Amino acid sequence: MEIDAKFFYANAVEVTATAFDISLKFQRRGTPTDTAPTPPSAEVLEGTGTIFEALIVGMSPQNAKALVAPLFQMVHEYEKRFGTINLAPELMGRWQDMLQKVEKKP
Repeated sequence: MEIDAKFFYANAVEVTATAFDISLKFQRRGTPTDTAPTPPSAEVLEGTGTIFEALIVGMSPQNAKALVAPLFQMVHEYEKRFGTINLAPELMGRWQDMLQKVEKKP
């Protein structure tokens, strides 16, 4: 039996953790326009735009750790095929550090 899953596009994510779980808060942020006004449920944040929708996914630390490897591999393969994905300098440094560690392994 297939479960009906809904598609959610996110252009921002916040990660939080406790000793027992890790939560990913996926958000769709933007700027309201005349044709797309701010919905009543939207949250306006100074300097980061308006959060139109949010979806929180909670998981165990074990599941989060298991997610990192295939996600890293998928992004790495994407960059090999389509080119480097640009990030803010502080994030790009962390990405390069992770990439170097993976490429050094025999």
